[in-house]
Amino acid sequence: MNDSMNGKVAVITGAGGDLGRETARMLHERGCKLVLLDRSASLLDLTSEVCPGALPIVADVTSTQDMSAAARQAHQAYPKIDYLVAAAGIIGPVKSAIELSESEWDTLFNINVKGCWLACKEFMPSMIENRAGAVVLFSSSAAVRGSRYLPAYAASKGAVTTLTKSLAMSYADHNIRVNCVCPGTIESRMATQSFEDSPEGLAEREATMKSVIPLGRFGTAAEVAASVLFLLDDASAFTTGVALAIDGGRTA
Repeated sequence: MNDSMNGKVAVITGAGGDLGRETARMLHERGCKLVLLDRSASLLDLTSEVCPGALPIVADVTSTQDMSAAARQAHQAYPKIDYLVAAAGIIGPVKSAIELSESEWDTLFNINVKGCWLACKEFMPSMIENRAGAVVLFSSSAAVRGSRYLPAYAASKGAVTTLTKSLAMSYADHNIRVNCVCPGTIESRMATQSFEDSPEGLAEREATMKSVIPLGRFGTAAEVAASVLFLLDDASAFTTGVALAIDGGRTA
């Protein structure tokens, strides 16, 4: 990748999470101007510390009011949006699909799917107007394989993958590329949470998960973020509608 990102404006939802923060840090290093969104002010502060000059906005990605207000604030600072990274997401309860309550199901889909949709709805119009832009949504390898312990999470990420492909088809003629990353098990708070909640317990679940990954280890936030940057960068100018697996070969 070259210096084509320098000066570009990137919006990141879920910027307080491990993967969102690392993506923000790398984009900052590449010279991007950042708009950082997260519902947690304290986590957002931590990301802002590693991205001096970024515009932090506390917002709930499931709220139309919050996201519309965030878009207005972002456009007041930066009339043109070049990149959108929708990293906000939750893993949800470790339960079978039919054991979930309606509230648990709705929460998962509101954050993981509606959150992506609202981010695109609010920030892609700037790209459409300028006939240029790149979007990366966060899906998961669970969207490809399904998940015994996290079936609702897998279903929500399957929706994100299909949304990615549909948006890519819809806006290619506006020179807007839309791709998604599909991380496998990544060293993060989210993964640790799912291990702790699994029937096997943390240590046994960690060992089980590593045993099914051909590369024999978990991924890192930096490896996911590097893939996000590739999909945003001009180096991938002929790539759209792709669900990029970052999973150590598990879905090979």
